[in-house]
Amino acid sequence: MKIVNYLLVIGILIVALSCSDSQPKDKVVLTVTQDSLQFIIPDDVKGPMLFVETLEDDGKAYLSFKNEVEPEILFYEISSGNLVKRVMYGVEGDNAITGGFMGYRAIDFDHIYIPSMYITTIFITDTTGTIKDKINFSQTDTNQPLIPFIPGLYGTVEIIDGQFYILQTVNPMLREKALEDSPVSVVIDTMRHVVRALPMKFPQLITYEDFGTSAGNGEDYYRCFTGDNFVYSFYYSELMYKADIRHQSVTSCPVKSCYIDKVEILRNSSNNQNAILKDRAEQANYGSVLYDKYRKVYYRVAYPASAIEESDNYLKIIRSGKKNFSIMILDKDLNVIGETLFPDYTFNPHLWFVREEGLYISTNNEMNPNYDENQLVFKRVELKDVE
Repeated sequence: MKIVNYLLVIGILIVALSCSDSQPKDKVVLTVTQDSLQFIIPDDVKGPMLFVETLEDDGKAYLSFKNEVEPEILFYEISSGNLVKRVMYGVEGDNAITGGFMGYRAIDFDHIYIPSMYITTIFITDTTGTIKDKINFSQTDTNQPLIPFIPGLYGTVEIIDGQFYILQTVNPMLREKALEDSPVSVVIDTMRHVVRALPMKFPQLITYEDFGTSAGNGEDYYRCFTGDNFVYSFYYSELMYKADIRHQSVTSCPVKSCYIDKVEILRNSSNNQNAILKDRAEQANYGSVLYDKYRKVYYRVAYPASAIEESDNYLKIIRSGKKNFSIMILDKDLNVIGETLFPDYTFNPHLWFVREEGLYISTNNEMNPNYDENQLVFKRVELKDVE
């Protein structure tokens, strides 16, 4: 497929729009620059739509992602854009990721952690594809059953002093007690071989009766880590949560987008899956949160309500970050200090990362007329003070 030269595409200057006179004036704004990063995707690879990872090895910075159609991770040197490693992992046999995988955590080339999609096991591996060890987290020290998780969709595995802080979703095995008892995060003490549920539980956004319906994802969230705190963005709540590492202290803070009146759980009783996808693509909700350690701010994605044409591919729209979105800029106390609305079908907020020179957001939106499946492209976005 012909490769589009994104460097020739006219850069988009995005200015934060004033929401209303009642909103505090923005102190900062995100502005898209002409600077780009480009990575060539091989013809036999399906590029990412939901997340990418950055890592360092031997003093160099790399970007990685999973091939969406194979159990393979690709590694690119960021400075050159060169593909340096393609690692295929087995899914059957002794040296395999049992059950396959969607997400992973790569610290460097020698330390890669891959949770199975279907069993409660994290596989410890490297860029040779060799399985070095396994970590089981089937239940906690109080015999509470746990479930598999997919890093990247809800945040990533954080490893702190040899302990693995992993994510959980609402656990249907707990039945009527699922919302009350499901932990949001779990810590695996690899030295003592103990698995403990952290005390933070899910906010009561749905009910047990919502399980298996269109409202079943109403507790979806994203978690980021600052080095001192975990911060949670629940997709169907204005509230964000900040927890210390052990989650002994958890505080909530309202963080409302000026482009969203309110968020509501989608309750569509239709048997028409396409109709449900359309509603989901059009409804307002919040998204992931990312911490910028260089500028000491958080970025929270917000998706305003939008109207989608009947002929549009709703799943593509959802996978690519909906029709449009804004990014809220928050200070260390989760106060909103700015919000920038991005143009329709231009960027994919699932594919983003922070470097010292700025925030990078991908233009790999499948609805973008310049989208090329053989390139992974990021635009550098600057955080600027409002004059």
